[in-house]
Amino acid sequence: MQQTLVCRDCASRETVRHPVRYCKACNSEWLKYAFEEDVICSFEFGHSVNTLWNFFDLLPIASRKNVVSFGEGGTPVTHLQQLGKCIGLKRLYIKDERGGNTGSFKDRGASVAVSSLKERGVRDFVYSSVGNMGAAYAAYCARALIRAHAFVPASAPRQKVQEMELYGAKVFRLNKTYDECKAVAKEYAQERGFECEMGTRDPLRVEAKKTIAFEVHQQLPRVDRFFQAASGGTGFLGYHKGAQELQMNGFIRKPARVHAVQAAGCCPMYSAYARGNMETYTPVHKPKTHITTLATGNPIGYRHVAQVINETGGSFERVTDQQAFRAVKQLAKTEGILVDAATGVALAAVISMAKSGAISPLEYVVLNGGSHGLREFDFLTHHIK
Repeated sequence: MQQTLVCRDCASRETVRHPVRYCKACNSEWLKYAFEEDVICSFEFGHSVNTLWNFFDLLPIASRKNVVSFGEGGTPVTHLQQLGKCIGLKRLYIKDERGGNTGSFKDRGASVAVSSLKERGVRDFVYSSVGNMGAAYAAYCARALIRAHAFVPASAPRQKVQEMELYGAKVFRLNKTYDECKAVAKEYAQERGFECEMGTRDPLRVEAKKTIAFEVHQQLPRVDRFFQAASGGTGFLGYHKGAQELQMNGFIRKPARVHAVQAAGCCPMYSAYARGNMETYTPVHKPKTHITTLATGNPIGYRHVAQVINETGGSFERVTDQQAFRAVKQLAKTEGILVDAATGVALAAVISMAKSGAISPLEYVVLNGGSHGLREFDFLTHHIK
């Protein structure tokens, strides 16, 4: 099946059978998939969703026989009534992604990306990770009989590293930052002729994340604001792309305001945007946050995420680690929902903005619940007092 890739930088289009890494016209690595409008229009968005593969026709996989899945997606949207009452929001919801195979929303990206690897006959896959994405890749590669090679910083949670190893991944734990691990992984893959992940630039992962937008707009009358913790930015590009496709074809009036929230100890995107710089940022070489899943000091997707923020009227926010841990505890005590610290970062921003009056009490606010708190239980109990 032929697919169309569009360059985010020069807007040139290319028809391909399999993913490519670079734009032929300008050599940019920032590509995205485009689907014919009649395909999107013909899709019956009103029906219930069991997995993200209900949207198979809107995902860049040619044959269903190549789909690698554990039933990810189709997750619930839960009304946070008690917490909402505490902070003055009547329509506060969490898109609860904790029920996936490895307990995080990274399962969506791994399912689509590894399905593409299987379709192309890839045997070895190299990637870098600080935890959740690495575990998801390892699990899906195991199911697809693909050898996984993972490069992780020494600061990565021991439990998540062991999980990757249990799935059969070959794990290299380096005394380096996450960004440095990505560079080592790329060199390792090039030397051996192995496939290497593209990180934030991967259009396959963006396609997987857009299904979150498809689902929440089926589950709620509307979405006014969407909050998520910010690391590399794939989630924002994906969610907004999904909302744009819905708007373009008349399913919704406009995309939600997108709010990208960073940990104060590693917030290069927030800092750049606050200075009014839409194109470049100052990398953080030594992140000062305990929340390692958000310790991306060199977020190469910044300008594209900033464009999403601008287009939707959203914002970049930052919160301290302690604000995040308090938010995790408050959600657990009021709603019985235990989430990871990264979700706590996003929730802390919701709480702060609600209390300041920046969010109207009647707006539909959706928090992306990225991962189950049990995945980092020891870490949470150490920091939450």
